[in-house]
Amino acid sequence: MNESKDQPTRKKPNRRPKRGANQGGKKDQQEKVEGAPRHPNGVTKPPRRKNRNRKPKDGQQVSGEKEGRNDNNIARLEKMKNGRNNSHRGNNNRRSNGNVRYPDYVPLDECLKRYAENDKKLVRGKVRTMPGGKISFVSCDRGSYGKDVLLDGELCRNRALDGDLVYVEVIGPVSEKNVSSGNNSSQRFDVDEEGVSDHRDIDYINHMENMTLNDNSGLGGDTNVSESNIIETNSVEDDGSASGIDSSSETNSDEDYETWQDDEIQCSLWNPAVNTRRRCSNFHDLTNTASDDEEQYYGKVIHVVPPSTSTQQASEINPSDESFRTSKPRRIIVGTIAKAPGGNNGRYLFIPNLRSLPRFMTPRSTKVTDEDSNKKLYKAEYVYGTWEAASKWPPCINLSPMGQSASVEDETRALLLEYGVDHGEFSPEVLKDVEDSVKSGRFQEDGSLELGWKPTPEMYKGRRDYRRERIFTIDPTTAKDLDDALHIKQLPDGRVEIGVHIADVSHFVTSSSVVDVEAARRTTTVYLVDRVIPMLPRPLCEIACSLNENVERLAFSCVWTMNMDGTLAKKKSKGKKSNENDVWYGRTVIKSCARLDYATAQNIIDGKVAFGESDPDPAFWPKSRQPTGGHTIDQVAADVRLMHKVAMARRKLRFENGALALNGVKLTFQLKDDGTTPALCEPYPIRDSNRLIEEYMLLANYLVAQRLITHAGGFALLRQHAPPLKNGLQSVIDIAYEKGFEIDGTTSMSLQESLSRMGRECDDQLVMQCITELLMTPMRPAEYIAAGQFEEFDWAHFALNIPYYTHFTSPIRRYPDVLVHRLLQATLDGKEAVEEFQMSEEEIQAICTHCNDKRMASKKAQERSDRVFLSIYLKSNPIISTLGVVISIGAKAFTVYVPSIGVSGMVYLDEHSEGFETKVINHDSGRRTMILTPKGSDATPININIFTKLVISCHCKDEPPLDVKLKIVGPWEE
Repeated sequence: MNESKDQPTRKKPNRRPKRGANQGGKKDQQEKVEGAPRHPNGVTKPPRRKNRNRKPKDGQQVSGEKEGRNDNNIARLEKMKNGRNNSHRGNNNRRSNGNVRYPDYVPLDECLKRYAENDKKLVRGKVRTMPGGKISFVSCDRGSYGKDVLLDGELCRNRALDGDLVYVEVIGPVSEKNVSSGNNSSQRFDVDEEGVSDHRDIDYINHMENMTLNDNSGLGGDTNVSESNIIETNSVEDDGSASGIDSSSETNSDEDYETWQDDEIQCSLWNPAVNTRRRCSNFHDLTNTASDDEEQYYGKVIHVVPPSTSTQQASEINPSDESFRTSKPRRIIVGTIAKAPGGNNGRYLFIPNLRSLPRFMTPRSTKVTDEDSNKKLYKAEYVYGTWEAASKWPPCINLSPMGQSASVEDETRALLLEYGVDHGEFSPEVLKDVEDSVKSGRFQEDGSLELGWKPTPEMYKGRRDYRRERIFTIDPTTAKDLDDALHIKQLPDGRVEIGVHIADVSHFVTSSSVVDVEAARRTTTVYLVDRVIPMLPRPLCEIACSLNENVERLAFSCVWTMNMDGTLAKKKSKGKKSNENDVWYGRTVIKSCARLDYATAQNIIDGKVAFGESDPDPAFWPKSRQPTGGHTIDQVAADVRLMHKVAMARRKLRFENGALALNGVKLTFQLKDDGTTPALCEPYPIRDSNRLIEEYMLLANYLVAQRLITHAGGFALLRQHAPPLKNGLQSVIDIAYEKGFEIDGTTSMSLQESLSRMGRECDDQLVMQCITELLMTPMRPAEYIAAGQFEEFDWAHFALNIPYYTHFTSPIRRYPDVLVHRLLQATLDGKEAVEEFQMSEEEIQAICTHCNDKRMASKKAQERSDRVFLSIYLKSNPIISTLGVVISIGAKAFTVYVPSIGVSGMVYLDEHSEGFETKVINHDSGRRTMILTPKGSDATPININIFTKLVISCHCKDEPPLDVKLKIVGPWEE
């Protein structure tokens, strides 16, 4: 293809060094670890990431996925379980006399020297500890080992905590070691020889992240293009130029790959301008990150790298106090306390809520006089470097009560600390920076004490004028941060013009400004049941940037032409069709005419309102959501219905082409007037109005990703989604096969086709729902990446079944979107702007890694908030009898999925000992069956197998941490 004049010079991207290559001297490596090279916003740059899915070549091993590959590892350990030598149980640090001596750490200088010399016996990576603490894994940051390195027991983990960056000495293959780990998912209690027990079962199936694959990018926007609308613009039409990334250097043989452009359906649906490689649909190892024959290794931690303290700031009260510069890194932990076992002179242990963390020894001065202390939440701090080699438990300091476990406020404070999203209030410096960025547009609104905002004439320069277009938003009813709007226009030739208009946050948040540094630290808005922790201060997220109705706003727009069948339209030039998409990108000024919510949009789609009446029923279309600015109800309603028609046509094509959707149940709560007590709990409905927005947001994100790849090359910030874990997926396939259903998990298309076929053939929709629930377990989370740091076939998004994707549509609540806006503007400004972009590929990847971590933490915090409010709701509104379905079985507990509330939970046999006699049968196939026989009656025994239906009661657990408690009522009768 011809390159655009503003395209950067094509150059080969920075490829990862091959295994064995020297990667710099000691000084350079020390920089990487200690944090000298940083993004301007203070985020430490991580090591360069290796290709995680590359096929081994000439005996070379490849890297694995950092998150969630435990199914492969655990499966191997389970196979070895029966043959292990019990003499190795000392590795678990569970000695009867309680004495322990951890290995001394190797000095950091020596680790850096060996790392710089590419010592194959040294691995650097983050620790991931399984619940219970007996098993941990470390992914090699260089990809020298295709499978995670196993840390078997506490001595091998050597005082490292879950999430720590460590250096690991590789000892040898797991196959040559008698694994001693307590890797028994049936283990009911985590009991050490000193007698401290933790009544929280290890359940590996539920430990994996439940991933909702509907990768919604937010709520969408819409724009119409006409050259007469241009005020003054430096934006350009997309010319579909060739990629700035050279794909001529192949790592793998051609027969293992095809290109996305080889797929005719892909070309008609997405028309990928970048001819990237993809794995062939018949490639046997598509869902595996490492060869089944590849050896797994075990090792021991030889050094823990403390986290950076760069986020600590000087005291505003005492500016001369510079102790923060030398303070040691520390970690805040939330949990409960219990008496330490005998021989500890009345000491207390601090037991974290997160089961991946060890217990901590509290200070000697800790005294507990409150009889209800076991029902209270506490917080404590762990200071890195204070866990001595001779101490069994790490010490904690600053132990203090947080409040009662059943209190919404206390539980919410706890989860914010627990997951590291307690961002606090914005500093005066941040607020001043924000005020400076918006003050030129401030004005006093008529009849209001609030200050409004509108663009100044100077801000119009270089923007297309869309103020007269019929643009509107569709969002959740309570949304305040409206970052996307959209429009549709029927064209004379039968095609339609779609415009997605996104809040121009990067206009207000300039690179390396005070507010930019804070937004990069937070990276995402956290949505809890009763509150929102914003990424940006209110003057931006709810006023100047929010695309509110009937006010002018600055936007970044993506406008394209579509056919009525949902496919992308090609450019027309002098009556001839081009092979390029008809798409435009640029900065704009808009004026939304209406703030619709999903319920109103659905009423319009269903024909409940706006079908010719002069005065619509406000129950179906509230007055506050009706259009302004001379636009009529009938016009907006016609636009919504046309959008719906085109979107549903496209959605049908997407799923026929292999897009995958595994949607879990999302709960929604209605709170009482106090704002904390849940009055109602029910599943959140997903309507066609939600799907309408989703389709246009997905397409806008895809088109922007394509623009970044073709014009920014390796700088492109993408949203990648790797294939699922092979072993975990195979387990679900086996379960489905036993029930008479065949699932082909080779590709997302074959998986979606299998689920569609099951939906038609299965006469029990509950089985279908449970299989869908189980399929979420082996799915890996999507991640942000810098394109140049990964092979091009790793750019692909498995669930969407497309070659590349990004996030452009929600910059108010996602920091990666802000960077995407800056990169997109650089591509519009020309080749020089891209070459002089303020960040390198490595720095973009550093930000991506930080955003991935924070996004996962935010997701866990949101899920925990849902669980807290559900538990409190059940405390006053217990469910006495409902359907539950068994989805996994351990030795002393099993997991039940409750469809009515969309949650899974453990049912413990010892909690039913008064009512049932229990027996566990282990089959040769590895499956288990439980037999529960009611005591004192002639009732028929209950056989517990996978997909057994039971009558379950749902309550609030009495002891902390607050959670849902499930109990067996009896067998389910159809």
